[in-house]
Amino acid sequence: MHRSTFCCYDLALAVVFFRRSEVERKYAPMRQVEVFISNGSDTNTYRNTAADVLKRLQQLLQAELNYDVAITNWDYRLASPTLVPAGELAGPSLRVVDRSHACIAIFGRSCPRITRAEVREMLIRQRRGEAVELFVFVDPKKKGRAHDQFFQDLTDAFGIELLWAPYSDPLSFQAILFTTLIGFLLNHLEIRNPALLGAA
Repeated sequence: MHRSTFCCYDLALAVVFFRRSEVERKYAPMRQVEVFISNGSDTNTYRNTAADVLKRLQQLLQAELNYDVAITNWDYRLASPTLVPAGELAGPSLRVVDRSHACIAIFGRSCPRITRAEVREMLIRQRRGEAVELFVFVDPKKKGRAHDQFFQDLTDAFGIELLWAPYSDPLSFQAILFTTLIGFLLNHLEIRNPALLGAA
C-alpha cells in the first residue's frame, strides 16, 4: 500500500481525533488493546496485512496523536514450540482469545477448525456480557458449503446472524479493516473530540 493512500486516512482521522497535550499524556495511564487475528495458512497474506494495519494505527495513536496505547497481537507462527494434550491443538490460541479485546477472523477457501473454535470462543464471551468485538472477513468467491454450514451453526447456537465483510484482494481487505478498526478503537478507548462534542 502506498504511503499516499494512508495519508488520506490520516487526514480523515484528523477530523475525528484530537491531539493530546504532553501534560495530558504524562498523567494518562498506558492502555493496552489486544487484537487477535484468526486465520488459516491459506490467508497468511491477509494476516500480514492485518498486522501491518495494527502497526500503522499504533504509530498514528502514539507518535502523532500522543495517546499511550499499545496495540498487540499474538502470532501463532512466532510462538515457542511446546506440547499440548492430544486433541487440544487450539488450546494456546484460545487462551489468547480469552484475554483479547477483539478478534479479526479471516476466511479464504478453507474453513479451519481452529479458526472456527476461536470465533465460537469470542461469541461465548459476548454471550457472557463481555465487551469484546468479532470482525469476520470472507472472500465471497471462495466461500463454500463448509462456510455456510459453520455460519448456520453459529446462528443455531447463539441466536445471531453473522454479518461478515467481503474482500477480494489485499487492497479491499486493507481498506475495510482500517475503517473497521478505527471505529473499534474510538469506542474501546473512549476517544472523543471536544470541539465536535461542543458543536453537537
